[in-house]
Amino acid sequence: KRPITILDLGAAQGYFSFKIAEDFDATCVMVESYEADTLKKLCEENDNDNTILLNKHINPTTLEELSKCEHFDVVLALNVVHHIGDVERTMNALTKMCDHLIIETPPENDKGACGQQDITPILEYIKGTDNYELGTSKRHTSDTTSTISHIVCNNKY
Repeated sequence: KRPITILDLGAAQGYFSFKIAEDFDATCVMVESYEADTLKKLCEENDNDNTILLNKHINPTTLEELSKCEHFDVVLALNVVHHIGDVERTMNALTKMCDHLIIETPPENDKGACGQQDITPILEYIKGTDNYELGTSKRHTSDTTSTISHIVCNNKY
């Protein structure tokens, strides 16, 4: 009965989730472990019952378990998948749990980004899907840009 559901992986300070929850009456689950204390305070200040903080470090197994019992209209995976590891398991779980995946990952020439071993496999996975480019974003780790892509998942809950 909710208009739209969002899973925001690596939500940081929750900017996208807070905005979406307010503008679209959406239910947004924000997953964050590193900035969880800050995000908890921001949740309290925003006082929006449609935002939920999950203070959890995500790994491929956690995503697989979540994909077995939850479905989201949209998953936001902005600059986070290369931190999770096991690209095939991670991407399969993400695309299984949603209708639309919005993903940003560093480009191959961003040598300042962590998870270097996962960047090429992520980009190859994206190329093999029903996807289109939404835009680009300036990187914080180098003088490059990353692509933000929309993957149509075509999975039914």
